[in-house]
Amino acid sequence: MTKMSGKNKQLIQLKKLFHQSKEKYGITESFLSRSFGQTKTIKPLSESTIKQNKHHLSTYYNWVTDKFKKSESMVSHIDALQRFFLLFIFFPVFAQDPPEIHWKVIETNHYRLIFAEELSIEANRVANLLEENYISTGGSMGGRHRKLPIVLRNQSAIPNAFVSLAPWKSEWYHVPLPFKEMGSTEWYELLVIHEGRHMFQFGQADRRINRLFRLLGGERIQSLAGFLMIPGWFWEGDAVVNETLLSESGRGRQPYFNREIRALLLDGTRYSYRKALHGSLKNEYPNYYHYGYLMSSHVFRKYGSETLSKIIYQTLKWPIIRNPFNPFSAATKKVTGRSTSQLFHDAMDEMSNVWKNQIEGIKFTELEVLSPVNLKYRTDYLFPGYDKEDNLYAVKRSLSQVALLVQLNDGVEEKVITELPSIVEKFGIHITDGFAVWNEIQPDRRWTKLSWSNIVLYDLKNGVRKQLTEKTRYFSPAVSADGSKIAVVEFTETRECFLVILDRVTGRILDRFPSHGNTSILNPRWSENGEKIVFASHQLNGRSISIINLFNGEITTLIPESREELFKPIYYNNYIIYESPYSGIDNLYATEILTGETFQITSVKVASSNAVISTNKKDLVFNDYTSKGDRIVSISIDQDQWVPIQSVNIRNDTTTDSLIIKNLSSKTKSLTKKYDITDYNHSGSFFNFHSWEFIPENVEPTFSMFSDNVLGTASFHFLITYNRNEKKLFSELRGGYRGRYPILSGGFGLGERFNPETLDVPVGRVDTAKSHLTHFWQEQRFDIRVSLPVINRLIGVKTEALNITTTLQRTTTSNHEVAFTWPERDDLPDNTLANEGSDCTIFPITLETNYAFYTEDAPRDVMPRKGAEVDMAITNTPFKSEFKGSRAFFGTAVFLPGFFSHDAVRVFGALEKKKDEGYPFKSLIEMPLTYEYVFHEEVKSLTAYYRTPLFYPDRGLDMMPLMGWLKFGYVKRVSLDIFGEWMRGSDGKAAQDYLTIGAGFTFEASAFHLPLMFPISILYAYRPTRGVGSVEFRLVF
Repeated sequence: MTKMSGKNKQLIQLKKLFHQSKEKYGITESFLSRSFGQTKTIKPLSESTIKQNKHHLSTYYNWVTDKFKKSESMVSHIDALQRFFLLFIFFPVFAQDPPEIHWKVIETNHYRLIFAEELSIEANRVANLLEENYISTGGSMGGRHRKLPIVLRNQSAIPNAFVSLAPWKSEWYHVPLPFKEMGSTEWYELLVIHEGRHMFQFGQADRRINRLFRLLGGERIQSLAGFLMIPGWFWEGDAVVNETLLSESGRGRQPYFNREIRALLLDGTRYSYRKALHGSLKNEYPNYYHYGYLMSSHVFRKYGSETLSKIIYQTLKWPIIRNPFNPFSAATKKVTGRSTSQLFHDAMDEMSNVWKNQIEGIKFTELEVLSPVNLKYRTDYLFPGYDKEDNLYAVKRSLSQVALLVQLNDGVEEKVITELPSIVEKFGIHITDGFAVWNEIQPDRRWTKLSWSNIVLYDLKNGVRKQLTEKTRYFSPAVSADGSKIAVVEFTETRECFLVILDRVTGRILDRFPSHGNTSILNPRWSENGEKIVFASHQLNGRSISIINLFNGEITTLIPESREELFKPIYYNNYIIYESPYSGIDNLYATEILTGETFQITSVKVASSNAVISTNKKDLVFNDYTSKGDRIVSISIDQDQWVPIQSVNIRNDTTTDSLIIKNLSSKTKSLTKKYDITDYNHSGSFFNFHSWEFIPENVEPTFSMFSDNVLGTASFHFLITYNRNEKKLFSELRGGYRGRYPILSGGFGLGERFNPETLDVPVGRVDTAKSHLTHFWQEQRFDIRVSLPVINRLIGVKTEALNITTTLQRTTTSNHEVAFTWPERDDLPDNTLANEGSDCTIFPITLETNYAFYTEDAPRDVMPRKGAEVDMAITNTPFKSEFKGSRAFFGTAVFLPGFFSHDAVRVFGALEKKKDEGYPFKSLIEMPLTYEYVFHEEVKSLTAYYRTPLFYPDRGLDMMPLMGWLKFGYVKRVSLDIFGEWMRGSDGKAAQDYLTIGAGFTFEASAFHLPLMFPISILYAYRPTRGVGSVEFRLVF
């Protein structure tokens, strides 16, 4: 005999009661729970109530039956399991520092600095810099912004800074970016100019329609509207112009910063504006920092310093009327007479001519290429190095692969040694004496603003990887010539910089030297005898190159401090070879240690970098950048061919000449004011309501308010819903606290509910009358969720996370009443009855475990190709309540490589058992595509998805027939999808199979100015058991 669900049992019982006696049957109680979804449950009225009002209840059986036909199982808020619980590191909602930090505050006229106590001296310097540069930073961009909280953090190994609109704040991390293209401006001074410009940009954008958006919806709506209307290249390009304009350095003055676009233009390769704007998976193109600077500086030179500010003003003036798809382009057309696409090509034309003139007449060095040639797409072979056997190694990167350590031989890639984390592409790797060494950024298990930079050593002969350090902030490792020691740069929480010597075998600290004047140390390299180390220094007024004697710690300056972008010095006999843009193009130079004489070694077209000396000491091997990426080349070391520095032909980029230095911040700052420092008031800053919204939905209009405190430890969401049908209010407060190890979240809701119905009721044998029945009740609900991050690892290319969560929920309904009215009959009395039998409580608890493991993907991979997810959830109702039920769920997904380069397979299997004792929990297993939800006590599921890329259109809606005029949307990739979804649901011995198979296409598209891709799938889903099919659409974020 088939086991009957709780719902069917109640329905049959109701039918029996109805047929046995018209005086004894129940009416339905119906309530909508925001925490648990929808339920329809039979609750009997009391005997006295039935006897007194039997004529009111004569034929509600049809109503009850209809309600059951429409109803489904209760949907629980806990159904939203975190199926994809990944690393916290890149999710702002989880971003916090450890709780033991003592936060301090400095208040200035325009800023509120919040900082760790260890940064007190630096915070005072930053406060002076901000106020002294306030006028110059925002002079041409509106000249004002709201007072801004700036958080100076010191727990991360990741160099970063940003300005946020929702909530309004800025965060600056204490570790400087050690990249060549950043220029020689000191880190905090650079942030004052660059991030400070963003503050004024947002201030300028806070006007006209965008000001209206803030009034209507707060900072969240304004932020969304601003980024939809204004492209990313404006925000970052203008900020890079500003850092170039207001300093003696800045990225705009660094040839290395524009090397990618320069190489393309010099080779005659042009891409469209939209390809640059949205990006491409086919042809790699520099991001919006790079082309944004060229566009912004072009506008600055040709149309004036305040033109971009005027464009922002015009963008926000009737944007929907002028051009709803691209109001920024309409504004540029009005202000300059040129659209954004035309300005892009104007800037490329200008720079193409400048750079062609720059290299005209230059005699380039003859190079022997050691890496593969005739590449179809850009492929970089970076950081060359040799082992003891004279084998050449490099880091290979491209859109089609994860970073790889490869061995090369005679221009051919001989073999892959190991996969590398993508961070190595930026921070670099050192290869010598049979070892490769690099640093990896690794997150803390819980505190997502806390991260480390640890040293990893790889034995090239044995293929053994070893992590030498734990919970350190070491950068730029270099192995000594004899392989016994490793030199690293340490950056502390107080922003002190040290040169540290480690034992290569144990990782133990052998020596530790403070930097001279607490400057930043860059790229240390050993002398051949291991007695000295040469390094570049980044100081307040520029770069220098120095040598430290490891026996006595004495530091000798070889090249004094200047704005010349000195980088990556290495030893060669009695010379130091280093990178410099002295000639206007990045080349290699040599300075004699004893005499200080300097020579230019190379003369290349775009940029030379990452120099090493060959094993035989006769060749100089380095990277030479081309339009196909960084290749490895070599030249014979012939000192007779070196050009004395006095004879070097200087060919600077003349476009920066117009970027007049308006404020030499490092020269003019006084830094004399000492600001008062006070303790940060955690309780007074706990709430920070920054956004609100009103959703005028027909049935339930809702007003919401959002709060996120500046430190990221507390978030709240308050909402009030008005039900037009019920004419009742329901209020709810949800929030989360992330200031301690368990992550706490939950909510509380309270309000009146009611459910109206209109019925035709028989009165007598042939007559009927219309009756209005309204069910009133009070509803309270509460839930609390405790999350414990157990594992949060990023080791090499592998990401692993484990999270355990417990959720407790309780919903109670009380004070039930049923009101009867007869709008068409005066002879029948209206009445309101108490329905205490409908008072009820549901009180479930859920334990969830979410595990995820992935390896890093290539940018072109359609989805993860190596990884797994395992989810388990157990829900029960052990506490006293009228509703009982249980659910146990286990699901696992496996990601596998497909048959070709970037395709992948995802296989998902799940098992679930539920017990319905009046509370049928909704399944956590989705029904196969096209099927409506059906409750089953036991569910088994198996699904398989295959996706493979077909082509990369890099076009928008204009590629369709008759749509060439519409320059909107952008499709980066079209993929083929093939899938099968099977589920078996059973109740006792009876079982029902559900099967869908199909295929379709996924379009990875973007729109407006966003570089993000949104996968839109169009699928044909066929149900073999019924012989029917349908076209389905899916949007997956």
